[in-house]
Amino acid sequence: MIGKQVSHYMITDKIGHGGMGEIYLAEDTKLERNVALKFLPLHLTADAEARERFKREAQSAAALNHPNIVTIYEIGEHKGQVFIAMEYVEGRTLKEMISDVVTRCDAPSSGTVSLPIIPCPLPLAQVLDIATQIASGLAAAHAKGIIHRDIKPQNILVDKDGKVKILDFGLAKLQGASRLTKEAFAMGTVNYMSPEQGQGKDVDQRTDIWSFGVVLYEMISGELPFRGEYDQAVIYSILNEEMPPLAVGKTPASAAMGSVIRRCLAKKRQERYPSAEALATALRDLDGAKEDTHPKKGRGRRFSRRSFVTGFALLLLSGILGFFALSPRANTRLRQVLGLAIIPHVKHLAVLPLLVIGGDSSSRALSDGFVETLTSKLTQIEQTERSMWIVPASELRSSGIDSPSRARKALGVNLVITGSLQQSRNAVRLILNLIDANAMRQLRSAVITETNYVSADFQDRAAEEVARMLDLELKPATLSRLAAGGTSRPEANEFYLQGRGYLQRYEQQDNLDTAIGFFKKAIQEDADFAMAYAGLGEAYWRKFELTKSPDLVEEAQANCQQALKLNGDLVPVQITLGIIERGKGNYAEAIGSFQKALALDPVNSAALLELAIAYEKSGQTAEAEATYRHAIELKPNYWAAVNSLGSFYYFNGRLPEAEAMFRKVTELTPDNIRGYNNLGSVYFFQGKNALAQQAFEKSLAIKANADAYSNLGTLFFFAGRYRQAASMYEKGIRLGLHDHVIWGNLGDAYSCLPDQKAKAHEAYQTAIKLANEQLRINPRNAGMHSSLSLFYAKTDQMILARDEAAQAVKIAENNISVLFNTALVYELAKMRQQALATLKKYFALSGPKQAVDQEPLLSSLRRDPRYTLLLNDVKNSQKRRK
Repeated sequence: MIGKQVSHYMITDKIGHGGMGEIYLAEDTKLERNVALKFLPLHLTADAEARERFKREAQSAAALNHPNIVTIYEIGEHKGQVFIAMEYVEGRTLKEMISDVVTRCDAPSSGTVSLPIIPCPLPLAQVLDIATQIASGLAAAHAKGIIHRDIKPQNILVDKDGKVKILDFGLAKLQGASRLTKEAFAMGTVNYMSPEQGQGKDVDQRTDIWSFGVVLYEMISGELPFRGEYDQAVIYSILNEEMPPLAVGKTPASAAMGSVIRRCLAKKRQERYPSAEALATALRDLDGAKEDTHPKKGRGRRFSRRSFVTGFALLLLSGILGFFALSPRANTRLRQVLGLAIIPHVKHLAVLPLLVIGGDSSSRALSDGFVETLTSKLTQIEQTERSMWIVPASELRSSGIDSPSRARKALGVNLVITGSLQQSRNAVRLILNLIDANAMRQLRSAVITETNYVSADFQDRAAEEVARMLDLELKPATLSRLAAGGTSRPEANEFYLQGRGYLQRYEQQDNLDTAIGFFKKAIQEDADFAMAYAGLGEAYWRKFELTKSPDLVEEAQANCQQALKLNGDLVPVQITLGIIERGKGNYAEAIGSFQKALALDPVNSAALLELAIAYEKSGQTAEAEATYRHAIELKPNYWAAVNSLGSFYYFNGRLPEAEAMFRKVTELTPDNIRGYNNLGSVYFFQGKNALAQQAFEKSLAIKANADAYSNLGTLFFFAGRYRQAASMYEKGIRLGLHDHVIWGNLGDAYSCLPDQKAKAHEAYQTAIKLANEQLRINPRNAGMHSSLSLFYAKTDQMILARDEAAQAVKIAENNISVLFNTALVYELAKMRQQALATLKKYFALSGPKQAVDQEPLLSSLRRDPRYTLLLNDVKNSQKRRK
């Protein structure tokens, strides 16, 4: 291979080989830099499916951008063999470093007595430096959902400056490191396998933490903790034997290192560090505490004048710190004076799902319900802390966010609460960590324990602890609001939390039925438990949305009203009632409920945004826009408010303003799929198809989602690429089966393909069924009537089509989407004059001409001289307005 050209790389030298392939040094002739090319063995990518799976894994790894992870530049193929072009690091593997030092300090055995292994290879300071960098790299990868699965010294490079680089992310999954394969044994990785890998079980990020623990042990001792004469003997040792004693020294730091390694090597994964970030934090703390075991020459017991002054200053400072610690705000001011401020003044916070240690499904539900309740309580603090906003739990659920870095990129937060909950037979232990989402470091933590049942003040204490970690002083009125609607019965509270946990997964009826059961148990324990009635009301409404059973609406309203009867100051209940009324099309009643919520909490973002939607649906567009703007004024960097205003502009034909809003969403939250989907839609209607495609593809690169697939399908459809459009719609349906729009779009694509025409009618019928189901919930949904009218028209049910179109226009006569669909219905019904009249109004409301130009069903209309006259009238009208 040396001297050969592969793509735009010239191979200059062979620098390594192993079970995962051969590695060559090459010159990138385009960018004039050295790269490492790794060619994978043919047997690992022998078939097309394996090759595609590998490429997806490698592409995920390529998204990692961290100083302690080797950067992947490109994945390619050369003569059927897959290769990866990656960053070239000039240095040695950690395995080579350990081996070199072991060779130098190896000595004959002192006898046959079994002694603790004496540290030999690397000094503690160097071990801590390397280990902290490895943990930092792992934390970054895990935050992206990528598990290495093959952490070992051979996969860790250290350059001449001591910078650590982790190799081969994404490759271990290809060769099946989670199972016992011959390749794994041949590579020598069996010694670093976790117990769950050895048993062939599924793995998670704690598998990497185990393997890292083995590496730590080896750096300290020069030996492996689990050994055997053959592979199965090693696996037996991993599963059944404890690690040999490790004499790590007598200093506090070195003794603590032993504890760190033991926790990494816990047989049960739930007993290991819950995350690489937690491990990295432990190592940083250890690094700060390490002692110099080699005093400088001449150091004695004499004190210089300077050392005395420094000591006095430190003593004085400790007194100042003790004084200021009495007040969190004073504490913040002191840290700012000393340059140690770590809690930002503007606090954008998300509470992530907790790690559940042990327990069963009820523990998971308890944890989820606790997170939901804690988030709701923290939201109430916003009323007095105007520089703070909390991401709603529902937003986190819909986004699938489970790591601080993703929360920062997708939701725009700068602080994150993580933690764990452990429930045993007679106790609950909660650990909460405050994480700086920008620096990816832990700032503070708190531990709360509870015996037997989880009492009602458990959540209140947690909210108070979070406030303390944020340097907030909660006033008595705030504390009273936090406790409102609660219960004094611990059993009732625990049932309530479990109900809340199951209610989070409301897309499945079994979960809703379980939630309803738990809320009823809570009410049986305490008939005056207002929040339990509120939860029961919401659960009934969610079940109605799923099953369309009308009697559930009455149950939902009755329970919410009972909650308000017990406590009329419950803001979340007023919001839920408003959502129910709006869902029924009772917009005046919905507006009233949202206004009551805002009277109690004027800065409640959820209430403001729900109120704006109600105004918009009732045709009060000026009030809707003002409310959206007010929400943004209160929280300028809250992406959801900006996105909502962008959608308002979009549906009212104000595309430049919509584009500005959606651009801001992508700036505030770079990993937000909705921002890119909406921005792409605006580009499309402005005729910027290349930019639209880039936006939709960016959304899919972040996360596969039905909206992006559907949008790409529409882009292909209007470009005449009907087969590709159908493929995109089919992918979207697999992710969003109950979306009437995508089913209708699929019908459009099938109708343009000669071999698929028979399937078009079936797709339209599915769309009609789904739209009618939605209209039974809300008969005043103009958009749904409009979509249904088009589906009827495309299946030659013209009377029904015209009736639905008229109903849509009656409800929302100035909605450009409704008007566009109505024009299409008239054209399909051969009512050209009415179609032109509708388009005239559409253009008067700034409806985009691009949509008309690209619509195949309007091709005949566009050739009509009356359409040309219409366009001239529109142009003249626009000139007069200018």
